Amino acid sequence: MRRKAPCYMMEKQYRAKASIHSIAGGLRDSFDKAYEIGRSNIEVEIREARAAYDNLSEALKVSQRDEDGRLSEEAFRIIDRQVDRGLAIQYCEEALLALEEMRLAFLFKSMEISIKEMMSIAFPKLNKKELFRWDLVTTHLKANGIPVKEIAGYSEADALRIINNHIKHALASDQESKDDIACWNRESDFTDKKLLAFYEQVKPKIIEFLENLGNAIVKAVYDLDDASIESMADDIAGRLSTSQAATLLKKVKNKYPNLA
Repeated sequence: MRRKAPCYMMEKQYRAKASIHSIAGGLRDSFDKAYEIGRSNIEVEIREARAAYDNLSEALKVSQRDEDGRLSEEAFRIIDRQVDRGLAIQYCEEALLALEEMRLAFLFKSMEISIKEMMSIAFPKLNKKELFRWDLVTTHLKANGIPVKEIAGYSEADALRIINNHIKHALASDQESKDDIACWNRESDFTDKKLLAFYEQVKPKIIEFLENLGNAIVKAVYDLDDASIESMADDIAGRLSTSQAATLLKKVKNKYPNLA
């Protein structure tokens, strides 16, 4: 829905707020289509390979042996095909795990980019490179009146970050142990089914978190209430001399031509 800018709102401020709201509500899920196709194809391969493996197992049971009980040439050919199908199953199962890992990594990266872009707009003097460090992000938001750890969905966002780190870096168990991650099922080993369940659990919360974070940033930076403005005035008054304050007032007034 297109927002109508009130006449008193500066275009720059309006554009900033509109951009933050757009980013907060537009989590990219462009990997999902490729994921669905990939998982479906791999699952078909696994079913076909398992069916072939089972059929070969039955065929091996009835294969002929020579008078000394040794396997026939036909039996060895069956075993060769069975080994091939068994390796295909193993490969596809590893591929499913890799696909789920990539899906989670993409979700985290999408969230990370959204947070970085919102903060770059609201705090343009920040070094963008530092916005990929989670600790600096949370510290800066808190310092600007945004209690990010209290925002709904934060625990899931942080859990996603930690799981992503485990996937990327194969962290040792003593480094942000998976047993201590909110939303994780406290089982140490990753499987495609566990990662799939985790993804489906956290994604709606990630969407909610980004929307809530966008609203919190806009409120803290642009939609200041009287108490926030008073606090800002107190801070300035405690640092500026009378002449400096007069200069500041003049420069601020120049930014607002219609200000009385």
